[in-house]
This record gives sequence, C-alpha cells and structure tokens, in this order.
Amino acid sequence: MEAMSKPIRNSSVVELVPAPIALSSAWLPAGAELYAVLSHPLPTWTVPDTLTQSEREVVRAVLSGRNQRDVAAERGTSQSTVANQLASAFRKLGVRSRAELAAVLTNLSCDDEEC
Repeated sequence: MEAMSKPIRNSSVVELVPAPIALSSAWLPAGAELYAVLSHPLPTWTVPDTLTQSEREVVRAVLSGRNQRDVAAERGTSQSTVANQLASAFRKLGVRSRAELAAVLTNLSCDDEEC
C-alpha cells in the first residue's frame, strides 16, 4: 500500500506508511494492516511586508492547509473576500497557484538560512 499524508493544523504533516513489523496474530485481527506514523514539521514561510495584514493572514492560513471556506469562517468574512485577498497576494507576489506561493515564500525564507 502507498504512503498517505495528512496535514495537521499548524504543526506537522503526519505520514502513514506500511509498517514492516511482524506481530502475533493475537494482536491484530485477520487481514488487518499495520501503519507507522511519521511526523514531519511544516516549513516556515516568510510572508513579505508588501502584502496587507489581511492578505498576510489569509496567505498564512492557506499555506497551513486550510481552505477558503474555513479561513472565511475563522476570520468572520465571506469566501469572496478571502478569494479576493488571496488573488491580490498572488498578483503582488507574481504567482498563479498555491504551490507557486509556497515555493516563492520558502525561497524567501531560505535566503537568510540554509534549508
């Protein structure tokens, strides 16, 4: 079975991988699969001051894995407002996707220290 990853809010990514451990059949029901849980810290991103405070908050929330609906609910705004703030941040940073956003902000963070 392939490894699966699940983001955990603001802390780490938990990766489930098949565990190559032989256990007594008394411990597991027949056909049960055993997984090891590996935890990896999330990267740290530097969000530039060229963004407004609201744009920075939305960018940080999106990079931590939250969707626009959840961000809007947390901030007490509409999904349209969150979408507009994210689009504005994309324009200012010259990116077209969340993946590009993460890559650009990771590169900014790596300028000062080795990643």
